[in-house]
Amino acid sequence: MARHHMRTLEEYQDMAAQCSHLASAVNDPDGKAILLEAAQTWIKLAEYEISGTSLANKTLLLTK
Repeated sequence: MARHHMRTLEEYQDMAAQCSHLASAVNDPDGKAILLEAAQTWIKLAEYEISGTSLANKTLLLTK
């Protein structure tokens, strides 16, 4: 059975910062856009963590 690792708020924030940092170093517009979108996704996950929203419940709601 697969085990799922729940990330911490700090990990979400760190991943967002890493993506933003990488985006600032990329010259390719498509690559930069992908990294900035990834950063926004990590930020959204951090916001869910702060608000106490269960990501598992969000996933269930989105798939129904």
